[in-house]
Amino acid sequence: MRLRLLTVLIIPSLFLAFALSVVILLLHPAPLGAPWVRTIVRGQGRTSFLLGNGQGERWSNVTVFGKRSLALTDRENNTIRIIDMVTGKTLREIVTNGVAVGIDSDDTQMLMIATLEDSSTQQAVEIWDTTSGERLIERPFEVSDMFAFEFANVDERSYVIFGSANNPDDDLVDTFQVMNPQLGEYSERVVVPYSDFTTVDLAAHGDSLLMAAAGMSVRNDTDQGMVWLWSLDADGQFQPRAEYPLGEDFEWADGMDISADGHHLAYSATYGTRCPERFATLTVIDLESGESSALPSIERPLRVTFSPDGSRLAVIFAPLCDGDGPSGVMVIDLATGSSTILPHDGFLRVTALRFSDDSQQLYTAAPNGAVMVWRLDV
Repeated sequence: MRLRLLTVLIIPSLFLAFALSVVILLLHPAPLGAPWVRTIVRGQGRTSFLLGNGQGERWSNVTVFGKRSLALTDRENNTIRIIDMVTGKTLREIVTNGVAVGIDSDDTQMLMIATLEDSSTQQAVEIWDTTSGERLIERPFEVSDMFAFEFANVDERSYVIFGSANNPDDDLVDTFQVMNPQLGEYSERVVVPYSDFTTVDLAAHGDSLLMAAAGMSVRNDTDQGMVWLWSLDADGQFQPRAEYPLGEDFEWADGMDISADGHHLAYSATYGTRCPERFATLTVIDLESGESSALPSIERPLRVTFSPDGSRLAVIFAPLCDGDGPSGVMVIDLATGSSTILPHDGFLRVTALRFSDDSQQLYTAAPNGAVMVWRLDV
């Protein structure tokens, strides 16, 4: 009788405790470990499970960071919230069918990609005032396969650039379009023949602007990975500056970033068409000397970000091949080469990064809307 009573009381209690633990873990994706400082946005309980090499994830939320605020796109509710990165307070909520893809360095303008109201397929680049919540510019674009958007400020001028990896007029020509939001018009088209881009970065340094891209060059019937670099001249035209070959086994590049001083470029590259031969690399190029240095890498680097002082590189990584594998954020000390992996929950993949202005903290965002702060001096 006593054994039966224990079975009736204890086993259901243990099951209930386990169930509650699972629910708490899903609804509150809090990291484990000393580096975690606080959670700015707790997320909305919609988790994103990593399946295989990243397929099958549920991208319910998209987060982009500004300097003091962030834009959180909630796709299910068709809203974008502008949130203070210090307090976590919602400053403004915008009802839209678009997705925020950038905030300028003054936190005054937000770049958005939206579907036109009178069309189910036609899209447009939109610029919104983050203070008033008003749409300032709407410019349709005609390219069919967009792969990257960047927003940068140079000498009181803003530039938006986006690229097409599938030009409707010619499959062997990729195009970058440049917009000046102050003028509300496209100022230039950068056309690169015989290429297939997978990532792009736009960076401001003083009164100059650099643009880098990586992808496959198919010139002379030979496929070869390539990193391209352009600079903006005094007349507002992008001029070719350098090319860096990546080899014939190159498949794609996921992440790319130019340091704040304009002296270094970091990128990730994946080689090999199938596992287990497939592998990924992480590289930093000195843009003055052209010399490159290999960095420690784990699995598949997806996004790379320099700290403002150039001392660190933060890397989002995910499984390289189908099946289970680690995912998370690695922070690399560029002077020593040492690396630290932040203890995120394993099933949530980080999708956005930003260092604090003093380079001592790192902001991370996950697909369920959670935004966390980490200190890097531990």
